[in-house]
Amino acid sequence: MLAIIRSGIAAANKEIGVISNNIANASTNGFKRSSAQFQDIYGIAGEKRAAAQVGKGTVFDASRRNHAQGAFKTSGSELDLAVAGEGMFIVAPPNAGNELRYTRDGSMRLDENGFIVNNEGHFLIGLDGAPLRLPLRRNPAEDGDVAAEELLTSVSIGVDGQIKATYAGAMTRGNGAVINRGTIALARFQNEADLTSKGNGQFIMNAKTGLPAVGAASQGNFGDVLSGNLEVSNVKINDELTSMIRAQQAYSASSRMLQADSDIVKKFL
Repeated sequence: MLAIIRSGIAAANKEIGVISNNIANASTNGFKRSSAQFQDIYGIAGEKRAAAQVGKGTVFDASRRNHAQGAFKTSGSELDLAVAGEGMFIVAPPNAGNELRYTRDGSMRLDENGFIVNNEGHFLIGLDGAPLRLPLRRNPAEDGDVAAEELLTSVSIGVDGQIKATYAGAMTRGNGAVINRGTIALARFQNEADLTSKGNGQFIMNAKTGLPAVGAASQGNFGDVLSGNLEVSNVKINDELTSMIRAQQAYSASSRMLQADSDIVKKFL
C-alpha cells in the first residue's frame, strides 16, 4: 500500500512541475506547452481464484509537448517574424560547431555586423544554409554603380520569406536601391513533439525526430512568414490553473493517505 501511495505523490509532484513550467513561460514568444504523461503499474494477484491484474500505482512516462500554433501579436518591427502554418525558423548559435536549433520564436534584430540574430545572438539561417546578413553599408561600385556609399534605410520581408533591403545615400534619387538579401529557411519534422528542448523555445533534432524537411515559406506544406508579428505562447492560463488545482488536490489526498497508513502501522507496532 505504501508504494502505491508514494507513486501517487510522485506523479502529482511531477505534474505540478510541468504545469508550473507552462505558467512560467506563458509570456515567452513561441513557447509550446507540455503535459505530463503517466502509465499504470499492474501486479499479478494469485489466490484460489484465477490470477488477476491488480493496480499498483502509477509512474511518470514522459512530458508531451503540444506544438499547436499560438496567437499572433503585432510588434511593428519588420524583423519580428511569425510562421502562419507549418515550419520552424532555423538558428545557429555562434561557436557551436554545426549545431542548429529550431524555433517558432521569430523575435529578430540586426547585430553590429548586419547579421540577423535572435535575442540570444543566434544567427537566422537562409535557404542556402548560411546566416542571413544585411550589410549596414553598401558600396554601389560593387554592383557597377558610381554613386557614393549608401546606408541601409529599410527592410521588407515577404510572406515567402524573401528579404529585400533598401539602401540610400546623399546622392540617391528616388527611393534608393532595393537589393535581394536572401530567403529565410523553414524546417518541419514528422515527429516534432519529440524534439529535444534547449530552453527559450528552441529545440534540436534527435534520433526520434529524424532529419528535417527544409524549404521556403509559402511553398509545399510550409506556412507563410508574417513580418512585423510574433507568435505568442500557446499556454492558456485558465486551463493551466485548473490543471494545477487538480494536481495539488491529488497531491494533498495522497499525502493524507500516507499519513493515515503511517498511523495504522504505528498502532500495530
